[in-house]
Amino acid sequence: MQPLSFRDALDQIQQQLKTLVKEKKSGNILLAVTGYVASGKSRFCTMLRSNTEVFLRNPLIYLPFDLWINAGKREATRYAERFFLADLIEAVRCIRDGRRFLVPRYDVIKMIGRLEDTSRPSAQELLWNGRSFLRYGAHVDVPSIRGATDLYVDPSNGYSYSLFPATTEECFLLDGTLVVQGEISDHYNLRVFVQAPWPMRVARMIRRFNRKEVFGATKKTMQEYVGFLVAEARQCADAEIRIQLNNDVMVVESVPDTLSNYLDLAYLHWLTDQDDTPDWVDRQEVETTMHVYLKNLREVHDAATITRYRQELIALIESKHLLALPGIDQFLTELTSIVY
Repeated sequence: MQPLSFRDALDQIQQQLKTLVKEKKSGNILLAVTGYVASGKSRFCTMLRSNTEVFLRNPLIYLPFDLWINAGKREATRYAERFFLADLIEAVRCIRDGRRFLVPRYDVIKMIGRLEDTSRPSAQELLWNGRSFLRYGAHVDVPSIRGATDLYVDPSNGYSYSLFPATTEECFLLDGTLVVQGEISDHYNLRVFVQAPWPMRVARMIRRFNRKEVFGATKKTMQEYVGFLVAEARQCADAEIRIQLNNDVMVVESVPDTLSNYLDLAYLHWLTDQDDTPDWVDRQEVETTMHVYLKNLREVHDAATITRYRQELIALIESKHLLALPGIDQFLTELTSIVY
């Protein structure tokens, strides 16, 4: 299947969702956006949510796969073992069948650690996916997730979970590297696979660290953080993620859609010349990706997008931190010649 652009994919999904909403008298709608690490999945989901929530009966319930991270197995040999994958699979089955389900909260683990239950077990026990969970009775200030109610604890390991009551008229969006598992693939109404050139992915990894977009706090250096993700992708993640690609999945090609994305690539290009930079990406690959980005940028003609680029360019020029990037004048001049 020929990969689609973000815009074409969003148009197709919107049309399919409108049909689903009309035809589906009862039952939840499930959407899945999967793809490689740092390929642009979350960006695509942000655009998808803003494009579709206007005509849906209710806003999308957004469930990022990062919630299922198993903090105790971040170094497991198989990429899939680093997540509570069995809980994800059961949650998708429950959503399809309109049953209640639990979602692990890695964000809570990162923020406050494991929880010791303080509720009365005899009155607050919940059985799900072959295990017993206890309702957390004490007050704890944690981020809320739309659609979730109470906080539960797995007493065997102290991991916290959010409870989602049974529902049959919601639209769920699952976003992450392994959300389209073989045994639940056909449970989704729509499946999307986002891919991107390797240099763009590495540039995004660096940006996430430098701009503090990392999911949860980290004490690692940039080389440690990006080095871990690069090694993970090469050793196990990409091969396991690629299995989800089949003829029934909509493939979307991610290209830089902001000017700052181009500067991310420019920074990566500069890094490849430094003596202490690890072997993350080939210099020629970066140059090719930069040329592809400029080609796509030159092909943009709609007034709204060009106006957005011009506004971003002004903000970039006023950003003092860009002075640290060698050759910044050349890059800004190049972008100015295109958007003006």
